[in-house]
Amino acid sequence: MLVKKFEASTIQDALALVKNNLGPDAIILSAKEHKPKFGIGGSGSIEITAAISEGKLKVKEFAESKLSQAAREVFKNAPVQKQRDFIDKTLRSAQQEFARKSVQFTQQRYVDIQDEEPVVQDFPNINEQLDNQMTYEERGVNKAEEPRLSANNRIKSAVQEAWRAVQKTSPSEVRVGAKPVDNDTIESLKNEIKMLKQIINNFNNVPQNFISLHPGAVEGIPYELSYLYEHLKSNGINSKNSTELVQKVKSSLDPSLYKKKPYVNAYLAKYFLSYLKVCEERYEGKNHLFLGPHSQGKTSSLIKFASELVIKSKQKIAVVSLDTKKIGA
Repeated sequence: MLVKKFEASTIQDALALVKNNLGPDAIILSAKEHKPKFGIGGSGSIEITAAISEGKLKVKEFAESKLSQAAREVFKNAPVQKQRDFIDKTLRSAQQEFARKSVQFTQQRYVDIQDEEPVVQDFPNINEQLDNQMTYEERGVNKAEEPRLSANNRIKSAVQEAWRAVQKTSPSEVRVGAKPVDNDTIESLKNEIKMLKQIINNFNNVPQNFISLHPGAVEGIPYELSYLYEHLKSNGINSKNSTELVQKVKSSLDPSLYKKKPYVNAYLAKYFLSYLKVCEERYEGKNHLFLGPHSQGKTSSLIKFASELVIKSKQKIAVVSLDTKKIGA
């Protein structure tokens, strides 16, 4: 599988790049929009991740190699269906041409071919052959010629033992270069093929309009509440606390109310009022930290505290800013 990323200013240009480089059978894995960069000349872009099998890509390149340069440009600008039809037609023509030129092979499978019969198959008749070769005088030898007779007997005995050894040997042992079959390896390959089929089936079940995971999907947040998760994070709440708050909404509200923002916001406001306690002794401690998103009242609260100390407690207060900007409040 070959995976590539393509980036263009518009979705149409990005899809055209995918079609020209990977062909009409490419699969779109994801699409992502890049926001405009800062500056006068900044502009957004679309990034598409696509994939195709190496086999289909080679077939596409083979079909394009049959075209001239001018025809290749026409092919790139043609609709997807016409490109696919041309590739299929070119592939069929090549297969037919190869079939005409290819050598005619036997229809018998390799595993059905029997081993050649051993040359020693006529060994059981060796005794008769040796007896026929012996002359009448050799059969009627005297004691002076016993060494010659014993030599013939040794030859017959050796041939008989060799034949018995061949009969005991199985065809799999006689075959040269035969390797034992490893059942564990076969089972492992079967399991891997089964796993790949399951992955392909799961991928095929993904909706075609599915582009990428929604915000918070990894944390188990449903799509209907993804807007709330993204809103909390954009206001300075970390992922852990945002997830806890959304899960609280998920478990407390009916699913039919997830998309109704007034109900969701009202529940969160009620939850914050009951969860966040108001400090009675506001001026205890030496240091006080005002934490929150931009323009949410941090400086205003600080000025209110300072004003209260000046008006009610008649204290002298100095407000000092170390920022490069003036204090908003």
